[in-house]
Amino acid sequence: MVRRSRLWPAAPAALLALALAGCAELPASRGDATQDPRWQARSAQLAKLRDWQLDARIGVNRDRQAWSASLKWQQHGPRYEIDLLGPFGAGRVRVEGDAAGVVLLRGDDEPPVSARDPDDLFERATGIAVPAGALGDWLFGRPQPGVAAQVEADAEGRTTRIVQAGWTIEYPAWQPVGALELPAKLRAVRGDVQVRLAVERWGL
Repeated sequence: MVRRSRLWPAAPAALLALALAGCAELPASRGDATQDPRWQARSAQLAKLRDWQLDARIGVNRDRQAWSASLKWQQHGPRYEIDLLGPFGAGRVRVEGDAAGVVLLRGDDEPPVSARDPDDLFERATGIAVPAGALGDWLFGRPQPGVAAQVEADAEGRTTRIVQAGWTIEYPAWQPVGALELPAKLRAVRGDVQVRLAVERWGL
């Protein structure tokens, strides 16, 4: 049996608020974006990205529990490496995975934590059910394939909101990255769980 552990001690809600700025007001949206040729063209272009990386700040808030961390994500085809550094240097961990499974590695003497998928691993490690497996798609403003979703976009075809698997994901800001535009911030909410991510740098 895998022993349940925590990535790092919970941070106060005030720290999360300082680490991640609140979402700005969303631009006007158009419903059923999947039928919009501009959204389709953007989505097809983004789907071609197989190798990429980002540096960001991520925060999770549930009731009175909250934590935030620096995040570095490197994607090489189906394989990914995610480094997380908790508040004030505490709780450094690495997540490595591919289609065969995922493992969480810690910098101390604790043994690795393995799981069949990122969602299961994240819940084991933190006690909070967060759709870690969908984040790779949501980061780009795309719904997770194979799961029913409602998508809204602005007049430029940029995703403003995704409703999928009980989660609502909003995109208040985008940024130019080379010839593309990629999300600068996103917020995912389901019930009393809220995940915020602010991208500091994309690498393609």
